[in-house]
Amino acid sequence: FAGENYVQDYFGITGGQSAASGLAVYSPDGGFYRNSLVGTLQYTITQGAFIQGLLRYDMLAGDAENSPIVEDDAAFTAAATVGYKF
Repeated sequence: FAGENYVQDYFGITGGQSAASGLAVYSPDGGFYRNSLVGTLQYTITQGAFIQGLLRYDMLAGDAENSPIVEDDAAFTAAATVGYKF
């Protein structure tokens, strides 16, 4: 969920930006702008050491999804972390 100012800053197009880019002026409203599905898995190697994996799939929603600057409304992220707990 995001406020109108946040969504406007990242997905909106002002009059000046429209003139410079040729894209239409776009003023999105605030609200839910992204749906995410996230999964993590952690494996303990020793009492303190661990490895962790993360998979995340995001899809834009609402006014953010309909913005003229959006080329792809979905993103996939994969990450791995190795750490030690004291």
